[in-house]
Amino acid sequence: MADRPGARGRQAAMNRASDLIAATIKRLRAARGMTVKDLAARCEQLGGVELTANVLTNVEVRRRDVGVEELLILALALDVPPFYLLTPPPDFGDLQVTSTVAVAPEIAGRWIVGRQPLPQSSPGLYEAAAAEHSGSVPATGDAGAVVALQRQAAGLLAQYEDEAQAFITNVRGQVRSLVDGLQQSVREGMSPEEIQQVLASVRSQVPEPTDVDA
Repeated sequence: MADRPGARGRQAAMNRASDLIAATIKRLRAARGMTVKDLAARCEQLGGVELTANVLTNVEVRRRDVGVEELLILALALDVPPFYLLTPPPDFGDLQVTSTVAVAPEIAGRWIVGRQPLPQSSPGLYEAAAAEHSGSVPATGDAGAVVALQRQAAGLLAQYEDEAQAFITNVRGQVRSLVDGLQQSVREGMSPEEIQQVLASVRSQVPEPTDVDA
């Protein structure tokens, strides 16, 4: 069964990103009052000569997928930001990200524009990347301060997650050594007092967790 974060208690249709792009292109073209030939002519004018009327028809009826470069040309031709073609409307149904992960449209939209990580993501890394990307646009005043704080907080969170993972890995290794040592002690017929000494020695090597409230 697909993992569907944010599902709304109903069996929603699942659609691939290519389905979403095709549906959005068709909807925007109609809203702009353009025929398929009009859109093809606009793409040709912008240098996208490969996006002929026949190709666009095949895209809209789902006989052909859109490449990354073609998506950029179509976004330019339709006067929308590129992420718009990847952002599902509320009635689209769940966006199928992988064969096992499908996301409700409102969550998919926030994920795509960098506002919300999916449960399968590392929140710290996602938010750091989103903050860094938003910081690529110059900001001034309060907006600049907010961006700076977002980047700093996301970076600290990512660092904390890395350090926590390193601590867990270290402790896991120490516990594994403890188990191996105990098994060896039992095989060698050590006394309970000697085993307690082994336990005390290993315990002294395990780092104490940092008190985050200190």
